[in-house]
Amino acid sequence: MKIVMFSGNNCHGCNNLQPILEDVCNKIGADLTVLKREENPVEFGRHNIMSIPVTMVFKNDKPYWSYTGSISKAELTSKLVHLKEKLGE
Repeated sequence: MKIVMFSGNNCHGCNNLQPILEDVCNKIGADLTVLKREENPVEFGRHNIMSIPVTMVFKNDKPYWSYTGSISKAELTSKLVHLKEKLGE
């Protein structure tokens, strides 16, 4: 399971979510990649990212789950733990 956060340099919601997501990923042992819109426009286009922040879970390099916007740490932890178990990771 790979987790990608689509973010932006001047996005307040992204700046708030990123440390939460980093902490959750560290605790559950998941890989996290943060892609900034300004540096990765091709990836944003490839995944049709129109607003940010977007958190996506990939399995075998294919999108499996995504969430747009902010989310509480408890809710994010619960969802990612569930997905990790479901995907057998």
